[in-house]
Amino acid sequence: MRPSRRRRQSARSPALPAWAAGCLLALSLVVPAAPAQNTPRDAEKKLQQLRGELKDVAQERQRLQGER
Repeated sequence: MRPSRRRRQSARSPALPAWAAGCLLALSLVVPAAPAQNTPRDAEKKLQQLRGELKDVAQERQRLQGER
């Protein structure tokens, strides 16, 4: 019977997560800059949409509290 061999981790293995984290960090710095170029009309539309969603959440919360 041969003893089982354990695989040695290569020196490159830990570098991949660090590389991926670096890419994600770079991407996160670039992505938020893109929406900043929206027009005021787009911003107002988004604000109205968020207000509507907030109202819906508040109504749902009140409904759930009423059921208790």
